[in-house]
Amino acid sequence: MKKQVYIVIQHYIEEDTELMLENKVFTDNNEAFEHFSQIVEDERIKADDNGWEIEVDKPDEFLAYEDGYYCQNHTFVKLETHEIEF
Repeated sequence: MKKQVYIVIQHYIEEDTELMLENKVFTDNNEAFEHFSQIVEDERIKADDNGWEIEVDKPDEFLAYEDGYYCQNHTFVKLETHEIEF
């Protein structure tokens, strides 16, 4: 039997410290998208407040970082769809 799962990946580093690395799995696409959207809304505000460059802002992916300091300061969020067999 095969089933679709939806994974929200979040990676956040500020001042060279990893503050968040999370993969959250959902079986419902709407719940996953809602979770993804809420995170992106919060991260967009942080990026604007910090003056970070928003490089990717798509319906399933968001990436912002401090120009020239990606490794020390960035936020990344992605919504992926995978098929699993069980």
